[in-house]
Amino acid sequence: MLGEAKTNSMPTLATKLAPLKVSLTSALLQSLSLPSNRKSSVVQLITLLSRLNAGAAARSTFLAARTDVMRKHVRMITFEGDIRSYISDLAIVVFTGIKHTAD
Repeated sequence: MLGEAKTNSMPTLATKLAPLKVSLTSALLQSLSLPSNRKSSVVQLITLLSRLNAGAAARSTFLAARTDVMRKHVRMITFEGDIRSYISDLAIVVFTGIKHTAD
């Protein structure tokens, strides 16, 4: 990043940059964990987090958020006595969730 490149010439910048970087990373991770995010906003947030060297945290936060969404969708499936219908609905929900996560 541009600010990190100038830390050698400006030592006071280095002391201010670290806490700001941590604060920005946590704010972006919090935004990434929202279940209402669209694909474009997720891509943008992950790109920004990658530039902040927080790619691993972005991946784990995104996958945790997608796991929560998929669990909520699975809980919404009603079991009406027909096992085949329930398994079919479950497969559709799970595989659709996996597909949307991979996209």
